[in-house]
Amino acid sequence: MREALWAELLKVRRSRLPWITALAFTIAALVCGMFMFILANPARARAFGLLGGKAQLSGATADWPGYLALLAQAAAVGGLGVYGLIAIWLFGREFSDHTATDLLALPTSRTAIVTAKFAIAAIWALLLAFLLAGSAC
Repeated sequence: MREALWAELLKVRRSRLPWITALAFTIAALVCGMFMFILANPARARAFGLLGGKAQLSGATADWPGYLALLAQAAAVGGLGVYGLIAIWLFGREFSDHTATDLLALPTSRTAIVTAKFAIAAIWALLLAFLLAGSAC
């Protein structure tokens, strides 16, 4: 299990996908913050045009509970795509790199390999949640 986990960590470390997913979650926090900025002053909403209209249609209020609810909604909708992309990358990469057959010949069990992939996905999701919470406040 330790070897499979180490191999998966090396793949993640050498990839650009962790930075892309972190950027996506940071942008989500910034957009929610901008919506709160727009909602705090209705005159500003008219000045922003279509973006101000979208902020008003979000149904959020310009306070902390409204901001956190909007952030949770953005994380739920956007996170579904991001977490799905992470899972697709972790498991589908073996087929695109043509290393899936090589995994069958390793002395590490298949169960350990799949468990390591799921562990990396869980750690990655947890780090993204901490990043979102940190960039939100």
